[in-house]
Amino acid sequence: MKESHSYTPEQVNEIIGGILNKLEDGIKILRIAPPGLSDGNTLALAISDDEIENLSETQAKIALVPFGASVENMSTIEVERPRLAMMKLIHLFYMLLWGFILPLWCMRAQNSVKMSA
Repeated sequence: MKESHSYTPEQVNEIIGGILNKLEDGIKILRIAPPGLSDGNTLALAISDDEIENLSETQAKIALVPFGASVENMSTIEVERPRLAMMKLIHLFYMLLWGFILPLWCMRAQNSVKMSA
């Protein structure tokens, strides 16, 4: 299976405009998810108090948190507007995928219409 595109914490931080508090090097971000569904290559989205508490149990190495959130033993990207940052991340990780899949789907649909005519 082909590995999807990965981003460094610095690249993600540049896109969402936060403050990067980096504890370790070599972090590769392949996807975004809530803390409970995150692994070592996931940026954990902890924008609520409950999600911030769940960071203590996640396998993620880095999390997106609101400014001032106190998170220990994990790299974080602190942002002033977490929901806006989350929308930018959804666009970054998932809209690029649709930009590739949708044209293929349209070509396939167009070819099947030509075949049936």
